[in-house]
Amino acid sequence: MSITIPSTVLEVAKLHGDHVALREKRGGQYYGITYAQLADQVRRCAAGLRQLGLQPGDRVAVVAPNGSAWVVADLATMFAGGVTVPVHTTFSSALIRYVLEHSGASIVVAAGEGLLKKTVEALRGLPTVRHLVVANAVVPQLAAVACHRWDDIISAAPLSAPTPRQSDDAASIVYTSGTTGLPHGVVLTHKNFLSNVTASMLAIPVYPTDLFLSFLPLSHVLEHMAGYLMPLTHGATIAFAENPSTLKENLLEVHPTILIAVPRVFEKFHDAVWAKANAGLAWRKRLFTWALRQRHGTWQHQLASRLVFAKVLRALGGRLRLSISGGAALHPPLAKFFDRVGVQIYEGYGLTETSPVITVNSPAKRKFGSVGIPLSGVQVRISHDKEVLARGENICAGYWQDEGATRELIDADGWLHTGDLGFIDPDGFLFIIGRRKEMLVTAGGKNIWPAVLENAMNNDSLIAQSMAVAHGKPYVVALVVPVWPALLQEAQTQGWPADRKELLNHKGVRALYQERITKALADRPDFEQVRRFALLPDEFLAERDEVTPTQKLRRSVIERHYAKEIVSLYDR
Repeated sequence: MSITIPSTVLEVAKLHGDHVALREKRGGQYYGITYAQLADQVRRCAAGLRQLGLQPGDRVAVVAPNGSAWVVADLATMFAGGVTVPVHTTFSSALIRYVLEHSGASIVVAAGEGLLKKTVEALRGLPTVRHLVVANAVVPQLAAVACHRWDDIISAAPLSAPTPRQSDDAASIVYTSGTTGLPHGVVLTHKNFLSNVTASMLAIPVYPTDLFLSFLPLSHVLEHMAGYLMPLTHGATIAFAENPSTLKENLLEVHPTILIAVPRVFEKFHDAVWAKANAGLAWRKRLFTWALRQRHGTWQHQLASRLVFAKVLRALGGRLRLSISGGAALHPPLAKFFDRVGVQIYEGYGLTETSPVITVNSPAKRKFGSVGIPLSGVQVRISHDKEVLARGENICAGYWQDEGATRELIDADGWLHTGDLGFIDPDGFLFIIGRRKEMLVTAGGKNIWPAVLENAMNNDSLIAQSMAVAHGKPYVVALVVPVWPALLQEAQTQGWPADRKELLNHKGVRALYQERITKALADRPDFEQVRRFALLPDEFLAERDEVTPTQKLRRSVIERHYAKEIVSLYDR
């Protein structure tokens, strides 16, 4: 029988039966599920799904937060021969309905009252879904869909053997988070995922002693591969954060050795560290600044690590061995800051369509500002028009029910066209310039990559998020979200109003942000300078469809939500 994801995990379970596979919080306390217990639940859930009529190749959608139910449902679906369809928990009921209908899912697993409510709304009048399995919520009564308790499904007599599947068979249909238009269903095979796990392990090894803290959505392919499949195929432990907002507390409870995150998480932590340093006595700030100037390997850096950086590391749990950053660009100064503190962040690059990792920095080969070198077995080249192309066993089988889009994605020679522009330096490191579809063309015909400007602005300690606007316009303007704790502290120092609404248009605040933006873009040409900007009261949020689960900007949505502010910037 071919090697598949569930067969691989269950073989590991035989070797590490008593070792804790999963930890999740219930009733204010973390509980462990051993590999042996996980294997038993997977076999029982697979039998329960089979009793609901699941046939080889059938799709099972999972609408659930990170947790053991998500993992068991995913592995059990594949064990029974099905294909998992992870659904982003931030999707609206309309988008959930689209995914369920487009994928042809016949069974849906939903967990939690809030997600169940959105799922039930999505199911109205949808003929393809026959069964709804409910975890951690009250089971509803639906006329056209049979509803079941999760506990009943996983109490079935366990299946003794998995349904035979080939490594080239689909394991999951992962829907892209869709920065533009409706999401595509990316068909990822068992081989796609497992080849990416193996190659990633060669770059950044994982050991049974490692403990991952999982908080990025498992529906996103980065967490799916690096934060779930990598640990479970190598005997490590996954602890689930209660939710992203409790990450700070969960870090102190779990004490992870590995953290998979997006740049926004590191930015917030960086800002919090500096806010604390600035709020203290003057000598503390001077000590922290001195510590950051010390070079690795010197006695001064060793002293700084004991006196200053140890406190920062304790806030991250005290045992963090490394962190992996993906989903968006990590600004080099941010990476250097954490490196000096003692947190090793390895930035990588990839797409949902590549399972997902194409390149990654590693302990052996690392260069700030780059996204690393290609994984073993993955080929990367740059086309004549600077597009990044990739080829290897991690390349998806195509888009579900969309042959035309698949032909545009993967050419006749097997090269996947990423849509990203970049270059490879003499040392083999890949650098991403920008995304082809996001290029802004001004009314004067100037081409601008907005991410370059946004990354520069976001590196400022007073700017949480920003979005450049210029397409078809005479000059660049920006929507800017302040780092409110830092701004409020500055307001107190300057004697400005404490009211947020007043601060947004306060003369002193605007002058301060103009100065910061000008400094951040000092090395950019004149046509890329931000001429005007609007300060916004709220962050761009996934719940408003303004960002993807990995914090990529949905530019069209943001422009629609802030149309008045953008118009006013050009009408002044």
